[in-house]
Amino acid sequence: MKSRIIAILIILTLIMGMTACSHKNNHQGSSSDELSGSVGQETVETGSSDAETESADSPDSLQASHLSISYFDWDVKEKIIEKALSYTLTLRNRSPYPILSTEITYKTRDNVSDRSLRLFDKFKENHKKYINPDEDNRNIVLIGKSDAYVKSGQYLYDVPVTIGIHSMTWYDAPNYDQFILMQPDTLSLGLVKNNLLYHCHYDFINKTWSIDENPEKLNNWPDSSLTKLIPEPSCDYFRVSTDKDSDYLIFTVYGYSEEAYKAYVESVREAGFTKKQDKGKRYYSAEDKKGNSIDVMYDQSNWNMNVTVNL
Repeated sequence: MKSRIIAILIILTLIMGMTACSHKNNHQGSSSDELSGSVGQETVETGSSDAETESADSPDSLQASHLSISYFDWDVKEKIIEKALSYTLTLRNRSPYPILSTEITYKTRDNVSDRSLRLFDKFKENHKKYINPDEDNRNIVLIGKSDAYVKSGQYLYDVPVTIGIHSMTWYDAPNYDQFILMQPDTLSLGLVKNNLLYHCHYDFINKTWSIDENPEKLNNWPDSSLTKLIPEPSCDYFRVSTDKDSDYLIFTVYGYSEEAYKAYVESVREAGFTKKQDKGKRYYSAEDKKGNSIDVMYDQSNWNMNVTVNL
């Protein structure tokens, strides 16, 4: 039971999104088109992305020298959401690599005075349970984050950009006076090549790319007692987050439609997970006759499905 609770908490952390957020004028990035809509609904002509199976240390592994910021047309601008001024990120993937995660970070400008940064005092006060009142306002950040699957040639639309500090962020949308105190710092992307997920980072200040070591394997369905209980998902990419020898299994399926999610839940039911059901429009929880449990959650904003199985 304890491991199930831990696993569910991990899943909730993975799918927590942000809402809010956009900018009075376009900053850095380029976007010549009027962009609106939902994730990945429009395609442009770019390079192709093949499904490969090379290892991370092969000559075909993704290198920083393979990347250019021109591959990723991005824009953060003002948008009215629910009658409130917001800031949102829109990005077009011109690269040959599918994107599985996107995060843009803004930091305070170097030439901004301490007096101007007092505009964030109210934000700190609103979150005093988590933020020390003596915390330097220069540690304030703006973060826009999405785990949506964006194919080569597709758009990522309207990702909320909200206020945070260090790596933490909340639902607070910056106003115009706060936004102009900030500058783009980092664009982090989860890019796919050869069925490996590379965590790549563009430094706007130094105009350089870096890539984390040890990319994650995708579509790596382990052979274990847990995976024998449920069907393997049918999709372009999925990521297993736990070791095959663990007593619980966590995996994320990317780019899943709500119809595909419903079909997967039905296949789980057919596999015997029908006891002690708890279900809603976008979640399903049940046990089989042996007491093994499953939790399936659908993230509509990112078109992802998150699954936890416990012995």
